[in-house]
Amino acid sequence: ARAAGARYADARLTRLVRHDYGVAGSGRGGTPPFQDDEEYVGVGVRTLVEGYWGFSASTVMTPDGVTRLAGDAVAQAKENAKGPPYTVELGQYPVATGVWAAPVRIDPITIPIEEKQAFILYWHQCAEEVGVRLQGEGNPSWLSFARHEQVVATSEGALFTQTRYESGGSIICHIPNNAGGSLAVQNVHGIDVCGAGWELFLDAQIPEQFFSGQLKQELQRKVAIPSKPSTVGKYTLVCDGATMAALAE
Repeated sequence: ARAAGARYADARLTRLVRHDYGVAGSGRGGTPPFQDDEEYVGVGVRTLVEGYWGFSASTVMTPDGVTRLAGDAVAQAKENAKGPPYTVELGQYPVATGVWAAPVRIDPITIPIEEKQAFILYWHQCAEEVGVRLQGEGNPSWLSFARHEQVVATSEGALFTQTRYESGGSIICHIPNNAGGSLAVQNVHGIDVCGAGWELFLDAQIPEQFFSGQLKQELQRKVAIPSKPSTVGKYTLVCDGATMAALAE
């Protein structure tokens, strides 16, 4: 990229591994556990020419392929630079080198599929034993895990590797109504998607939430809340972080 005329360039090699697991119905005699495993690998090159950026990416990660990406990114930046003169100040920063990984206790990708499925079935059986209904077909309980590895190199000499993890899920308890919907719903606590490993589900103490009666009591309290017709008008809506993240997707 520098040889082609870029003032600055960086390259990112990315590998994303994602595992999704779930089970519909009660988990006993219903739909068996399912999984959806994906892996994405690619490289992107970003260049700066005369104050304008260019970018190109591909899943072809050969030396010749990446060289072509650099040329494409520079060509794009040069085309953009035909606009009004513009200056980009990158600032002065120490050159970053090294390896960093998110501080999770248990890499979720290393946990066998069979073990994850066994946990899902056990949680569903715990709910069944205490008389808690779980939402079934069309909205199954699910677990999701991701490991995001990225190597970054820049024309200024930076070279570092980052590994991030994401774990989370949803196990929805509900009290059904006569129309097939729900009078009240409640998710198991402590398993919202966040930067954590497999320990997220172990620390949530999911069986204890069922056997202590906590989830059942929360559902009953929600059902007992009196309802009233809504009125047309303008209202202030305050969303938590999880809601805003869902909207951003």
